[in-house]
Amino acid sequence: MKRIALTALLTLALPAQAATLWAESQTECGQYEGRQACREAAEQAVLASLSKQIFVQVESSGDSFQNSDGVSLFTLQSRTHSNLPLIGVSQQCDYHQDSQMVSCSGSLNPAEVLPSYAQRIDQLNRELHQGVARLKSQLSDGQYQQLLELLTLQQQLEQFRLVHDFFAPQPAQLPSLGDHRALLQTQLAQYNDALPTLALASERIVADLKPYQGILVRPPLYPHSQQVTEFGQRIANQLQQGLANQLATSRDNARYLLTGNYQPNGQGIDLLYSLVELDSSDVLHTQLVTLRPQAYQGLSIEPASPDFERLLYAGYVEPSALAVDLQTNKGSRALGFAQGETVQLMVKLNRSGYFYVLGHTGEEQGFSYLLELNDETGPHRFQHYIGPEQANKWVLLGEFEVEPPFGYEMLQVIASNQPLDQALPATRYDPKTGYHRVGANREQAVGQTRGLKRITQQQDRVLTAEAVLSFTSTPRL
Repeated sequence: MKRIALTALLTLALPAQAATLWAESQTECGQYEGRQACREAAEQAVLASLSKQIFVQVESSGDSFQNSDGVSLFTLQSRTHSNLPLIGVSQQCDYHQDSQMVSCSGSLNPAEVLPSYAQRIDQLNRELHQGVARLKSQLSDGQYQQLLELLTLQQQLEQFRLVHDFFAPQPAQLPSLGDHRALLQTQLAQYNDALPTLALASERIVADLKPYQGILVRPPLYPHSQQVTEFGQRIANQLQQGLANQLATSRDNARYLLTGNYQPNGQGIDLLYSLVELDSSDVLHTQLVTLRPQAYQGLSIEPASPDFERLLYAGYVEPSALAVDLQTNKGSRALGFAQGETVQLMVKLNRSGYFYVLGHTGEEQGFSYLLELNDETGPHRFQHYIGPEQANKWVLLGEFEVEPPFGYEMLQVIASNQPLDQALPATRYDPKTGYHRVGANREQAVGQTRGLKRITQQQDRVLTAEAVLSFTSTPRL
């Protein structure tokens, strides 16, 4: 099977702001030790789905969450992963004896949960304000740990504010948060030397993580991008080496997520990493380090094709009763894979339906193509059907080995409750590359899928959905 790059545009049906969120999951119990463990996995799947709905909705808004001072590394951190703190989720689970499966459904009602979020935000804001006041009054050698604790507190506040503002008609009023953020950054800069190597940066980040076992490391992301750059992948590799005895063997047994962001500061790079508990989505520890240019000399730090990436992510989230999700067996965000790794690509629809996959290569002169999903002929080869018995289950599309050509690629998934034979973009087969290419360029290809959605959504009973997942492949580091 031809290797594909797994940058996928996730087809999610997201609710309008202030609407109740719903999610469902079905988990087969054969891989778990006991019914309780199976139920917990199904409940976590519901929480992850609800969290991702909020996250993708916010992500699609892009710069609307940017403050007047420009992009902030700290505010970006709270919306670069889908592990958001959820309060007041109502879940109902059932065990199906005949199929050895647990099915769960969950909902999050804004009217019921907003007071709890407002109370938690007020508490965190007061704690941060008091901590900053103490910090200003006692300049001592013991401040470094206090700074890290306040930075973690500020990260928690950003996360709760994000969920609150997604539901609330008016955003949470935190007039001092920007000043606190700037002060913490300035104070940390006084303690943190600009480090000359990636190894030293990794040592600084993992130094306080010794008590934690089962850590899943994600490469850091550049602001407003899902692409894992060469710099990001190299950092993740260094962190994995530093946490060798503490790493999770797979996502299923991971307890913590180490996730980060970085941005140039004019004289180097600021790199921010946070440790998040997966079950609760609590930010447990945060570390900021600064790198000198010599530390990343020769590594690409900015994403390729940023304009096209923004086009692909902008405006694709639309309300619908149909939802589709796409991920790999190694997660769905900040994905970087090395040559020779095997990756499973899976898709899930919340009801029976059809979908096709449009791939986009990431180089400057990139192109778009339809992915063959089965061995049939004609347009049927490009679409896949998920029946009622497979709804809310992960369906394996195939296992792929990472091989050349390497780079950043994206997959855009379009789903419908109706057959897509007449809705597929026109293709032309390129014998040199072996791809069924779409459009004269990537922008035109995306326009064809978006134009298609606008037409079909005017028809009654026709539901559509769209989805995004990003993936970078490189030679083994």
